[in-house]
Amino acid sequence: MKNLILNKNVKFSTTAVVVLTGVCVLISVFAIINVVNAGNFEVSVMETGGRMACESMPPFSNIGSNYFTYTVSVVNNSSEGYRIAIAAFHSDKAGCGAFDGAAGSGWSIVSGKQNYLPGESGTLVLRYKVDTYNCGRTQYDAGYRPFGADMSESTVFIADVVNYGEDCNYNPPVNPQPTCSITANPTSIIQGNYSTLNWSSNNATSCTASDGWGGSKSLSGTQSVAPVGDATYTLTCSGAGGSVTCSTAIDVTPVVIPDPTCSITANPSSITEGNYSTLSWTSNNATSCYASNAWYGTKSLSGSQSVSPTNDSTYTLVCSNGYNSTTCSATIDVSTVHNAPNLRIEKLVRNVTNSNPNFYETVSADLGDELEFLIRVYSIGTGTAYNVRVKDLLPTGLTYVSGTTTID
Repeated sequence: MKNLILNKNVKFSTTAVVVLTGVCVLISVFAIINVVNAGNFEVSVMETGGRMACESMPPFSNIGSNYFTYTVSVVNNSSEGYRIAIAAFHSDKAGCGAFDGAAGSGWSIVSGKQNYLPGESGTLVLRYKVDTYNCGRTQYDAGYRPFGADMSESTVFIADVVNYGEDCNYNPPVNPQPTCSITANPTSIIQGNYSTLNWSSNNATSCTASDGWGGSKSLSGTQSVAPVGDATYTLTCSGAGGSVTCSTAIDVTPVVIPDPTCSITANPSSITEGNYSTLSWTSNNATSCYASNAWYGTKSLSGSQSVSPTNDSTYTLVCSNGYNSTTCSATIDVSTVHNAPNLRIEKLVRNVTNSNPNFYETVSADLGDELEFLIRVYSIGTGTAYNVRVKDLLPTGLTYVSGTTTID
């Protein structure tokens, strides 16, 4: 291929090979050797990828990016302003020449200045996406043209040709951009309640959820959700024409959950061994109750139960609402019944001289006073006591009055 001279001695040479996802693509490229010098308007270019001669059109062999990126440095020392001119021409015959085919797309400006007035300089980063099309050939041109000039008067500094190797009858295939829509009904709920998500998509082959939910989703559908706090539900749907994202939000009003309470009593709280007491309990703001200590198992939120403990026992109840819990308890004292003989003795005294008819544990007495003692013997067991002997010793200083002892 001969060197190409375009508008004011712009000099070019050649090419690179890349691969798209699953598609082999041959790219023939015109690229500036060093500097484009159009009078006092200078452009220097650094591009990605290797270069080979356009006419050699080598067999596809290496793997590269599906983008070509160019960093363009500009100095405008001329007397007129210049602006960037980028174009893509798509047809089955495009290649190795300017403006060959129907106008297309694929260029994007990444960063930097696009227009340069006299005396200005700067840097511009350009790139084009070579998988914008998948048939025929596409020629990508880029250059600067004076303000007021048309594309044909551009100082061209890059002209890349992508050969897709498949005839598309001069018409590039159109893959429509996917669309998606998602709504929540209702959009505001009280914590613990549900909202229903409804979504649909067009021109998509897959949808994926993120943020408040996750995983793959059908192309359209509904789903009930119960977020515990404010949540956003995002859906990304993809197809041949690209991907699109839609989302909806649900506002959640927190629920103030009161602490649970419980109360338990035993009636009576003291029993003799073998008898019964009734436990009665209630709770508030609870969803479950569980017994421990002297009893066990799940209990109703309120109720009663007869118990007959054999010794002193504490009955504990723990009630919860799933967030907080509380504990209450009741104790039953148990008097043990003795099954063997068991005696108890009680001794009281009164002053007969003072004519006091009542007996006491202690009394006052003067010399010569007559005292009378009352001795009681109790059997507090259930068995029979045989051969019981009771002996009482008078305190020192007292004299027994003969014949005064009586037994009832």
